[in-house]
Amino acid sequence: MQFSKLSKLYEQLEATASGNELRQILADFLSETNKTHPKEIPIITQLSLGKIAPDYQSSVLGIAEKVVLKAIGKAAGRGSKEVNQLMQKVGDAGLVAENLLKTKAFTLVPIGDLTTEELYTTLHKITNIQGSGSHDHKEKILISMFQKTTGAQAKYLARIILGNMRLGVADMTVLDA
Repeated sequence: MQFSKLSKLYEQLEATASGNELRQILADFLSETNKTHPKEIPIITQLSLGKIAPDYQSSVLGIAEKVVLKAIGKAAGRGSKEVNQLMQKVGDAGLVAENLLKTKAFTLVPIGDLTTEELYTTLHKITNIQGSGSHDHKEKILISMFQKTTGAQAKYLARIILGNMRLGVADMTVLDA
Protein backbone atom coordinates (compact mmCIF):
# COMPACT_ATOMS: atom_id res chain seq x y z
CA MET A 1 0.00 0.00 0.00
CA GLN A 2 1.22 3.49 -0.76
CA PHE A 3 2.17 5.53 2.29
CA SER A 4 0.17 8.43 0.81
CA LYS A 5 -3.04 6.45 1.43
CA LEU A 6 -2.09 5.89 5.06
CA SER A 7 -1.22 9.59 5.38
CA LYS A 8 -4.73 10.52 4.25
CA LEU A 9 -6.11 8.31 7.03
CA TYR A 10 -3.86 10.08 9.54
CA GLU A 11 -5.11 13.47 8.32
CA GLN A 12 -8.70 12.32 8.89
CA LEU A 13 -7.88 11.00 12.35
CA GLU A 14 -6.01 14.16 13.33
CA ALA A 15 -8.99 16.32 12.30
CA THR A 16 -11.43 14.21 14.35
CA ALA A 17 -12.12 15.02 18.00
CA SER A 18 -14.68 12.34 18.83
CA GLY A 19 -13.34 9.04 20.12
CA ASN A 20 -16.24 7.15 18.57
CA GLU A 21 -15.57 8.73 15.18
CA LEU A 22 -11.86 7.92 15.49
CA ARG A 23 -12.67 4.27 16.09
CA GLN A 24 -15.14 4.18 13.20
CA ILE A 25 -12.75 5.81 10.72
CA LEU A 26 -9.97 3.45 11.77
CA ALA A 27 -12.26 0.40 11.69
CA ASP A 28 -13.48 1.26 8.17
CA PHE A 29 -9.91 1.75 6.94
CA LEU A 30 -8.68 -1.49 8.50
CA SER A 31 -11.66 -3.39 7.09
CA GLU A 32 -10.98 -2.04 3.59
CA THR A 33 -7.26 -2.75 3.94
CA ASN A 34 -7.96 -6.29 5.13
CA LYS A 35 -9.62 -6.97 1.76
CA THR A 36 -6.78 -5.61 -0.37
CA HIS A 37 -3.58 -5.85 1.76
CA PRO A 38 -4.27 -8.15 4.74
CA LYS A 39 -0.59 -8.69 5.53
CA GLU A 40 -0.16 -4.95 6.18
CA ILE A 41 -2.71 -4.73 9.02
CA PRO A 42 -0.06 -5.30 11.76
CA ILE A 43 2.21 -2.73 10.13
CA ILE A 44 -0.56 -0.14 9.92
CA THR A 45 -1.63 -0.65 13.52
CA GLN A 46 1.93 -0.27 14.82
CA LEU A 47 2.63 2.83 12.71
CA SER A 48 -0.69 4.40 13.74
CA LEU A 49 0.45 4.17 17.35
CA GLY A 50 3.78 5.80 16.47
CA LYS A 51 5.65 2.55 17.02
CA ILE A 52 7.65 0.23 14.81
CA ALA A 53 7.18 -2.84 16.99
CA PRO A 54 5.08 -4.07 19.90
CA ASP A 55 6.13 -2.89 23.36
CA TYR A 56 7.47 -6.32 24.32
CA GLN A 57 10.11 -6.11 21.56
CA SER A 58 13.03 -3.80 22.15
CA SER A 59 13.11 -1.97 18.82
CA VAL A 60 14.54 1.49 19.34
CA LEU A 61 15.40 3.71 16.39
CA GLY A 62 17.87 5.82 18.36
CA ILE A 63 17.23 8.88 16.22
CA ALA A 64 17.11 12.32 17.82
CA GLU A 65 14.91 15.17 16.63
CA LYS A 66 17.98 17.09 15.43
CA VAL A 67 18.92 14.24 13.08
CA VAL A 68 15.38 14.14 11.69
CA LEU A 69 15.41 17.92 11.15
CA LYS A 70 18.80 17.71 9.43
CA ALA A 71 17.50 14.96 7.12
CA ILE A 72 14.38 17.00 6.33
CA GLY A 73 16.54 20.00 5.46
CA LYS A 74 18.81 18.00 3.18
CA ALA A 75 15.89 16.26 1.47
CA ALA A 76 14.25 19.65 0.85
CA GLY A 77 17.50 21.30 -0.21
CA ARG A 78 17.30 23.85 2.63
CA GLY A 79 19.90 25.07 5.08
CA SER A 80 19.96 24.07 8.74
CA LYS A 81 19.38 27.69 9.82
CA GLU A 82 16.10 27.86 7.89
CA VAL A 83 15.00 24.46 9.23
CA ASN A 84 15.81 25.42 12.84
CA GLN A 85 13.99 28.76 12.55
CA LEU A 86 10.89 27.02 11.23
CA MET A 87 11.13 24.44 14.02
CA GLN A 88 11.23 27.20 16.64
CA LYS A 89 8.22 28.81 14.99
CA VAL A 90 5.97 25.73 14.65
CA GLY A 91 7.39 23.46 17.37
CA ASP A 92 6.77 20.15 15.58
CA ALA A 93 9.21 18.31 13.30
CA GLY A 94 6.24 16.91 11.38
CA LEU A 95 4.97 20.38 10.53
CA VAL A 96 8.49 21.42 9.51
CA ALA A 97 8.63 18.46 7.12
CA GLU A 98 5.19 19.26 5.75
CA ASN A 99 6.12 22.90 5.09
CA LEU A 100 9.51 22.23 3.53
CA LEU A 101 8.51 19.19 1.47
CA LYS A 102 5.28 20.48 -0.06
CA THR A 103 6.56 19.35 -3.42
CA LYS A 104 8.73 16.33 -4.13
CA ALA A 105 12.42 17.13 -4.05
CA PHE A 106 14.22 17.10 -7.40
CA THR A 107 16.78 14.35 -7.77
CA LEU A 108 18.95 13.33 -10.70
CA VAL A 109 17.75 9.75 -10.47
CA PRO A 110 13.95 9.43 -10.39
CA ILE A 111 12.69 7.99 -7.12
CA GLY A 112 9.38 6.27 -6.50
CA ASP A 113 6.79 6.75 -3.81
CA LEU A 114 7.15 5.39 -0.31
CA THR A 115 5.10 2.30 0.58
CA THR A 116 4.06 1.29 4.09
CA GLU A 117 5.96 -1.99 3.83
CA GLU A 118 9.12 -0.21 2.64
CA LEU A 119 8.81 2.28 5.50
CA TYR A 120 8.35 -0.47 8.07
CA THR A 121 11.26 -2.61 6.85
CA THR A 122 13.56 0.41 6.52
CA LEU A 123 12.80 1.53 10.07
CA HIS A 124 13.59 -1.96 11.31
CA LYS A 125 16.89 -1.89 9.40
CA ILE A 126 17.74 1.38 11.15
CA THR A 127 17.34 -0.28 14.56
CA ASN A 128 20.14 -2.69 13.65
CA ILE A 129 22.62 -0.02 12.54
CA GLN A 130 25.28 0.47 15.20
CA GLY A 131 28.92 1.43 15.58
CA SER A 132 31.08 4.09 14.03
CA GLY A 133 29.47 5.89 11.15
CA SER A 134 25.99 4.69 12.14
CA HIS A 135 24.78 8.25 12.69
CA ASP A 136 25.61 9.28 9.12
CA HIS A 137 24.23 6.04 7.71
CA LYS A 138 20.90 6.53 9.52
CA GLU A 139 20.75 10.12 8.29
CA LYS A 140 21.26 9.05 4.66
CA ILE A 141 18.46 6.51 4.97
CA LEU A 142 16.15 9.17 6.42
CA ILE A 143 17.00 11.59 3.62
CA SER A 144 16.13 8.99 0.99
CA MET A 145 12.80 8.26 2.71
CA PHE A 146 11.92 11.96 2.98
CA GLN A 147 12.75 12.42 -0.71
CA LYS A 148 10.00 9.93 -1.52
CA THR A 149 7.35 11.94 0.34
CA THR A 150 5.53 15.24 0.02
CA GLY A 151 3.44 17.38 2.39
CA ALA A 152 1.35 15.34 4.81
CA GLN A 153 3.33 12.17 4.06
CA ALA A 154 6.52 13.90 5.23
CA LYS A 155 4.71 15.18 8.33
CA TYR A 156 3.61 11.73 9.41
CA LEU A 157 6.91 10.13 8.45
CA ALA A 158 8.73 12.52 10.80
CA ARG A 159 6.20 11.84 13.54
CA ILE A 160 6.48 8.06 13.14
CA ILE A 161 10.27 8.26 13.34
CA LEU A 162 10.06 10.34 16.51
CA GLY A 163 7.24 8.21 17.96
CA ASN A 164 4.91 11.17 18.41
CA MET A 165 1.88 10.81 16.11
CA ARG A 166 -0.48 13.35 17.74
CA LEU A 167 -3.55 11.60 16.33
CA GLY A 168 -5.47 10.87 19.50
CA VAL A 169 -5.17 7.17 18.75
CA ALA A 170 -4.10 4.98 21.65
CA ASP A 171 -3.77 1.22 22.12
CA MET A 172 -7.42 0.82 23.15
CA THR A 173 -8.66 2.82 20.14
CA VAL A 174 -6.86 0.43 17.81
CA LEU A 175 -8.14 -2.60 19.70
CA ASP A 176 -11.72 -1.30 19.57
CA ALA A 177 -11.41 -0.62 15.82
